[in-house]
Amino acid sequence: MKRYLVVLLVIITLLALVIIRASGKKHFQPDAGKHAGRSYDMSNIVTHDMLNSIEGNKLIIALEKDVIKHIPAEIPVRFIQADSILYGKNLELIREYDGKLILASGDIAISSRIWMLLSQMGFEQIFILSDDPEPEVQKFEFRPDTAVRPEF
Repeated sequence: MKRYLVVLLVIITLLALVIIRASGKKHFQPDAGKHAGRSYDMSNIVTHDMLNSIEGNKLIIALEKDVIKHIPAEIPVRFIQADSILYGKNLELIREYDGKLILASGDIAISSRIWMLLSQMGFEQIFILSDDPEPEVQKFEFRPDTAVRPEF
């Protein structure tokens, strides 16, 4: 009987730890598909022309220092390096901010990666600042590789 009691105690302890771990706020949300939808229809993109027309509070998170000089002076900016966006104090700033957060970087790929990470963590009022309203549209004509022969 004592053997079963020890096994039962270990299982209950492990179950409690799994429940505590799964209920934490620092974990990714399981439904990445719904967040990818905003990226697909480009409702997460904000252009420089749209900045002044955004209603409510807004804060630009500059992921690179060079971006700050291109942002209008009337919009608040906070510099956070891309590699430290998941630090506790930075997540607290994002979590506690009441308004729209706009990620700005010289490379839209960096902003997109940070946007996806934060979206999967459950943050919803996050956007990407871009010079181009359709950054993922193919801008060059596709030309197949002529060095490859079809019979191979």
